[in-house]
Amino acid sequence: MTSDGVATSDWAGLSPARELSPQVAAVIQRHIERGYHEFISLVAQERNMTLEQVDNIAQGRVWTGKRALALGLVDELGDMETALSKAAELAQMDKFDVKLIEQELSAEQQLMQQLLGATASYLPDSFAKTSLVEKMVAQWAGVYEEFSKFDDPNNAYLYCEQCSY
Repeated sequence: MTSDGVATSDWAGLSPARELSPQVAAVIQRHIERGYHEFISLVAQERNMTLEQVDNIAQGRVWTGKRALALGLVDELGDMETALSKAAELAQMDKFDVKLIEQELSAEQQLMQQLLGATASYLPDSFAKTSLVEKMVAQWAGVYEEFSKFDDPNNAYLYCEQCSY
């Protein structure tokens, strides 16, 4: 595959078929780093932690609820009802109404949800709490996330096996 063209700046020539220029890559990297710093600053402020503590925990990782609780990233674990009750308490509301708005799942998402739900019902409780299961669930979540990106109405896709994009 080849690509050519004429452009007046490095930004005008951006294309998946071309390598980023070092200048454009540096600008993109600065934006990523700024967003990351804003995120960990907010977490540090709200969780009463130092930037260094949050940076050591963060680094782009995703934590299970139990691990997030142990790391001090959440106050408690619970379901939607627990979260709503806590939000109402913090807002000092005695009465409140809830309207749940959910995005409709695609056929692929429904299939994945059914597969994962059916599989989980056959697992013993002790097995479901092992780190192996957590790793498997994380792996399935990654696969699910990849599948959810395939949303072209014409079902036309390209996939690079070298960069997984």
